[in-house]
Amino acid sequence: MPIYKHNHIVESNSRQIQSLTPRHYAILDLAILGKSTKEIAEQLCMSLTQVNLVVSSPCYKHQFGLRRAMHEEKISEQAVVDLDITRAELVNSTLAAAQTLVGGLVSPDEKIKLKSASEILDRTGYPKETKIEGGSNAHIFIDSANIAILKETLDMVNSEKQESQFKTTGSGL
Repeated sequence: MPIYKHNHIVESNSRQIQSLTPRHYAILDLAILGKSTKEIAEQLCMSLTQVNLVVSSPCYKHQFGLRRAMHEEKISEQAVVDLDITRAELVNSTLAAAQTLVGGLVSPDEKIKLKSASEILDRTGYPKETKIEGGSNAHIFIDSANIAILKETLDMVNSEKQESQFKTTGSGL
């Protein structure tokens, strides 16, 4: 038959904890962070035996399971938020890169125009053929099936650029 003493059950020379104290919750918090029982004992200035007694109690194990689940849920939620932020940054970076390439198409320097056109074609996956004639003039040949798709892509980039300007200025002007 168990003997009750100060909210603890004493059975066969071993004590079972019935409720957790603030000190027990400190052990719990450190354990959830992945600390070993030895590290917990050192950090809280407790004996390893005391920490092991708390950690082995059913009450502690139950609370540990609940808190670990909450901790993992928070980590999972944060990972989703971080992923959304990363995706948004990627979209913004991609848009900025596309706008830079499209801006190169209106450059007065023919080499910049050619390089921009070539990069746009490469990045959008359209087949192209580059021939350099006379040493300085280059021509890009696109088959007619891809011209409409290329125009649509450039229109989309320009549209996104205008939307971005509208969001930045509030008026688009």
